[in-house]
Amino acid sequence: MASLSDRLESLQRKLEAPRTLSFTRAGRYLVLLTLGVGFGAINTGNNLLFLLLGMMLSLIIASGILSEAVLRHLEARRLLPKRLFAGEPAPGQFELDNPKAYPSLSVAVEEQNPTCLSGPLEGQTVGSKRPPWWLFWRETPDADDASLQSIASGYCLRLESRSSAEIDARYRLPERGVYRLPGLEIVTRFPFSLFEKARTLRDSVEVAVCPAPREADEWSTRIYAAFGDVPADERGQGEEYYGLREYRPGEDRRMIHWKRSAARGELVVREHEAQEQRAVLLHVANCTGRPAGQRVRVEAGFERGLERVVGLIQTLTERGYRVGLRTFDDHVALDAEGGRDAMLHTLATLELHDGAPPTGFEGMATQEVGHIVIGLPEALSGLDRDWDVVLELDAEA
Repeated sequence: MASLSDRLESLQRKLEAPRTLSFTRAGRYLVLLTLGVGFGAINTGNNLLFLLLGMMLSLIIASGILSEAVLRHLEARRLLPKRLFAGEPAPGQFELDNPKAYPSLSVAVEEQNPTCLSGPLEGQTVGSKRPPWWLFWRETPDADDASLQSIASGYCLRLESRSSAEIDARYRLPERGVYRLPGLEIVTRFPFSLFEKARTLRDSVEVAVCPAPREADEWSTRIYAAFGDVPADERGQGEEYYGLREYRPGEDRRMIHWKRSAARGELVVREHEAQEQRAVLLHVANCTGRPAGQRVRVEAGFERGLERVVGLIQTLTERGYRVGLRTFDDHVALDAEGGRDAMLHTLATLELHDGAPPTGFEGMATQEVGHIVIGLPEALSGLDRDWDVVLELDAEA
């Protein structure tokens, strides 16, 4: 049985207009001039003014008919980026299909305004919004203004009949979190760029936006100093001495141990012991350590800190470290399937709690796994200090 939200969404679709229309700057001036010419023609009875009025009205009617012919029967699908980072463009694609017997000209595909389901912008709608036609004095968003652009859009100059085209797009969302993308809009200003007509395609999907990675060299240096590499007890490319063996033709002569070679009467080379990278578990203390009334003072610092956590995860995984993540609400185990993406998704949906950290978040220092705690200073002050490394986030915005 359909839920109440599904019924409301179905009713909203039925009540929606099949097309949305807004004025461009040229269209707004044309409509105002048309009204002025019509007023003058009625008051003066001048035939030339009536002729001019008819031509202007014909131009408006022709614009509506031709733009509808362009949009009719077009279908679009999206191909989302693999990863989305807050405030950074990510490559995606739209696939546009034209089953008609004639081509469509000057068509754009845009994402509708998404709603943030969780994260710093929870409950808010982001992206540009096209003004309704009755507010004709308001301009449509300028394509050159980044703050007024839709979160993703692509443009196709000409789509031939009974063909499809892949249109490149750049997805950009302002803050981390989970967003609901309600659907796509197919938009055209053809033929005279007087009006912008849009056709809505409902295709709801949810996407997670991760915090943008920031430099975390200071943190990674402290981790390297605390852990380093662990001998693997086998031959490899490490720095520790492992043994000697006979020299093989073609090998680097700098590896020859000349003293032992002279003693044995044959060439021998040094072998080194392989180094196995450490496993580390990052514990993110996602609480303020302060009363609820002081939350606003540390939110910006916490968000900046999450960006450094993402940068740290990327640095450690690129160096071969096995990385896990633990918060008050979630846990991504070491060597988990899709571990890096799972950790990024956890940070994208992480909620900052008020007050002191809950119990059961103590340090668990072991020889096999390094335990690193990351959090705001007030939150860390209430934790057991039995940790391998403690990393503090900047508290003040």
